[in-house]
Amino acid sequence: MIAIGISAFLFLAMPSSAVSMTETNSFLDKPRRIDRFKGTWIFKDYLQELRSTKSPLKAFEHQGQDGTISFQILNSRGSYLWSINTRFHEGWTRGIIEDIKPTSHANVYEVILDTTSSNPYALLPREEIGRRFLEIIRQNGNDVREIKWRERPSEVFVKADSPLKVDGWVNAAVIAGKYSDHEGRKYIFTSSSEAKWPERSFRYEVLTDFTEVDEPVPKCDIILIKSAKAKESESIGFRWEDGKLQLLKAASSAATATSNAADTCSDVPFLILTPEKSGASGD
Repeated sequence: MIAIGISAFLFLAMPSSAVSMTETNSFLDKPRRIDRFKGTWIFKDYLQELRSTKSPLKAFEHQGQDGTISFQILNSRGSYLWSINTRFHEGWTRGIIEDIKPTSHANVYEVILDTTSSNPYALLPREEIGRRFLEIIRQNGNDVREIKWRERPSEVFVKADSPLKVDGWVNAAVIAGKYSDHEGRKYIFTSSSEAKWPERSFRYEVLTDFTEVDEPVPKCDIILIKSAKAKESESIGFRWEDGKLQLLKAASSAATATSNAADTCSDVPFLILTPEKSGASGD
């Protein structure tokens, strides 16, 4: 059985104490170095595996220390936040209480985080949560494209070009697009996660969290079909082969809106879709 954790966990509620500290800081009213680092940062090894295989299941094996797959530096309601995504399952958020500071090392900047509140999802020791050192690896002019945490020298993070949430850019990298079957009928998976098929339309989510997958691990990736009625939740397996998207029946039991029980997928696809040459996202 696959248990779905917290997808796109980056936008967590920030403690009230952190809000007051960041909102009263004078750096909010001045030109800010931190704005160069704003956005979603994806673990490079995960992103490369996702793009090359179009398989979130295979990419899931490529994680940073403590399962870090992505993090965000964002401005929310006048406050700057640092938010971590671990394995698409849980994470934590801290307020940033000062503008980032240059250090004595070239292209290395210090980030000071609020540690005044407890957080059950904090996976690092308290003293490590309080500060980060970001090193610029690659930039185009003033546009920072790749960075790493100085304390984790082997882990590089790439800035996401898309403004979508985490599950959105996974969908865009893996399945979003326009397709046709062998009879020429059209199938669309949009960048906003809506499927438009000849006989039906539905909202969906590409499964990214394999943290609590029971054995055996599923043989294929999973599309979760969203339904307002929990008992009618449905899952479809998928894989890419010879440049075509194969859709597979997923063996499941007791599937609900919060847990998907697809243990295995059929080896024989019930539908094979050929991408349109335009490469459009489907919107």
